[in-house]
Amino acid sequence: MRELAQILYFFLLPIFMVCSSCPVIRYHSVPTQRVFCVKNPGLLKIKPIELGYTAIHPEPVMEHLVMIGTVDIYGGDNDTGRILRALRYKNVADAVEARYFWMPKGTILAMMAHESGGSMTVPNSSNDGGVGGIHMQPMLAEKFGLCTYGCCTLLVCRPHGSTLRSLIEKDSSGGKRLVVYDDRFHPVLDLDAVGRMLTVYSCGNRIPGLTAYQTSIRRYSGKWNYAKYLLRVEKFRSWVLDTVFISRLESRFNELNPELTIDGKRSGFKEYLEATQLQNENYGLREYKLLGACNF
Repeated sequence: MRELAQILYFFLLPIFMVCSSCPVIRYHSVPTQRVFCVKNPGLLKIKPIELGYTAIHPEPVMEHLVMIGTVDIYGGDNDTGRILRALRYKNVADAVEARYFWMPKGTILAMMAHESGGSMTVPNSSNDGGVGGIHMQPMLAEKFGLCTYGCCTLLVCRPHGSTLRSLIEKDSSGGKRLVVYDDRFHPVLDLDAVGRMLTVYSCGNRIPGLTAYQTSIRRYSGKWNYAKYLLRVEKFRSWVLDTVFISRLESRFNELNPELTIDGKRSGFKEYLEATQLQNENYGLREYKLLGACNF
């Protein structure tokens, strides 16, 4: 029996050593969410794919379009309008949440509605250097593998922010040409970086009294902004997931757009979102989806 035990020990030891060195995902059961912690969080600070812009689908011609609310320096003067604009990127947000599958559904889209009002070209109102559909400061963008304009690595840089605003004001492409200057203008790369950032922030030691999700939001928003930030994000997240709210949004959009045409065809809410979300494939969304779920 002793000899058999020794044989099994030496046979199984190499297998154990190999398996123990592989990246693994550890699942934790919590009442309200599914969480995983990666063994090698440093890998999440690397941009997973290089993407640009290729006009696979021609830009739709929209006539008589009336949006809800207006876009201002803070992202928008109407919260319903913020949700409407953010929904244009729902297929990107869904792909990010499918890749980093621990986070509550609707998180990415809710953060986008709060941060930029659903626009890729509304920078932080204070010109502090933050930009993107979900605003990211240059230092953090670089830390998570994104290329920033001028390779800025400062947390706050007002000259950098002013330059970004100038680039936006001079752009006539709807943001498509801006992706060559800064990855944060790229909807797939920007939202993916936020997904990676929240995942890293959710791992390790949690902030006492907070869930992994709440910990990630607090580390993203900062201690002083956390309470108001979480309140706004959770409000938008509840709206995004509320079928009654979305139905009312659809009705309001259609009321405002009785004459809307897209590529010469009478269109409504569903056709508008379908046309705008299709444009995200020009940013490599299909290729991004092929990456699958994160398995670091």
